[in-house]
Amino acid sequence: MRDITRVWKATAQIVLLVALCVCVAGVAQDTVEIRVLAEDSLQTAIDLAPDGATLVLVGTEYRENIKIEKSIRLRGQAAEPVRVVGVRPGEPVCWIVGDGEGHTVVQLQNLEMAGAILGACPAKPREVCPHGLLVHGDARVALEDCVITANPDEGVMLLDEAVCIFRDCSISSNLCDGLALLGQSSAELTNTAVSSNDGDGIEVWHTASLSMQDCEVNANAADGILLMSGANADIRSTRITRNKWYGIRLHVDVEPCSCERFGEEPPARWHGQLDGIGNTLYGNREGDLCPSKREYRWPIGF
Repeated sequence: MRDITRVWKATAQIVLLVALCVCVAGVAQDTVEIRVLAEDSLQTAIDLAPDGATLVLVGTEYRENIKIEKSIRLRGQAAEPVRVVGVRPGEPVCWIVGDGEGHTVVQLQNLEMAGAILGACPAKPREVCPHGLLVHGDARVALEDCVITANPDEGVMLLDEAVCIFRDCSISSNLCDGLALLGQSSAELTNTAVSSNDGDGIEVWHTASLSMQDCEVNANAADGILLMSGANADIRSTRITRNKWYGIRLHVDVEPCSCERFGEEPPARWHGQLDGIGNTLYGNREGDLCPSKREYRWPIGF
């Protein structure tokens, strides 16, 4: 089992490092920098910009939903994160779609994605709802110094084969989960806080993968981290505290770890891989780990 875990860990790290290198390469090749004034349409600027361009957001707030289907960099120029605020009911504040060939590389820097408007989700698939950030297809996204907050659905939703790398970010006060990973998506979080969301801090489904280093997951209204189906996770030097249910819950056939809240079609029992070391867990109301260390062989030093 430990050999399998090491293999998965090495493979996941390679994939995420390759994704990060691609993002950095995309930025290095930028040849066009476009200033987007406060009175300009951010969506129009995105649509007209050539692949690989950098949009410098000069204003402090842009009230519009945006959709990105090309390689581009959005950088807020203000001292505080520049706000992008949703205006169309039932839609994500920021929606990023891959091109199916692995060429869509997006970098978001010093932005706040907030205030998606509650409403019936107008588009298919059903996951296209009022999230702060939705990424699907095979898009690769790097976020730095970004805030995703106060959205009525998930803070961040990753689908399909999407990859997101978060550095020095905050995902907080969203009305559902902070971060949800489905399909074969993956997320790498470093020095990022996932806190005070009204659902789980982080939910990982299907065969999605989560990697965390030096993060905080705290004060969420359900579990701090919930792993289901074939989800994989590598969690290191992370503080998981004061969540209303468990710090980390594995959806397995050990009471009360089984998640019956998903109704008539609950997800498959967890059978993925888990690794990690040096984490701090305390103050989670139902318990820090489910199942407990007496009922499950957690990684040594976890």
